Amino acid sequence: MGNILRNIANTIVRSFAEHRSGDSDIDVSQDVLSQKPGDIEAKREFFRQAQAKASAGDAESMFFIAMDYGAGGELKTDLAKSAFWMRTAARKWV
Repeated sequence: MGNILRNIANTIVRSFAEHRSGDSDIDVSQDVLSQKPGDIEAKREFFRQAQAKASAGDAESMFFIAMDYGAGGELKTDLAKSAFWMRTAARKWV
């Protein structure tokens, strides 16, 4: 599975190459989209935990956050942030 994720990550990184780096120090939970009013706090906590894992070096969490910053994800679409997390995950897998 690592090779597949690495190939996907490298492809996305190349496609986002023209975007600036995202800021890894921000709280990604602030960018959570909510379908229902009651579920936003649970989603924020989930993303806080995902960010903590990603910040600790977990490449799969980095990849997950990157995909969620892409169009259609659970976070506000931000291609620069997506590219940052994807690039960081790809470096872990290489």
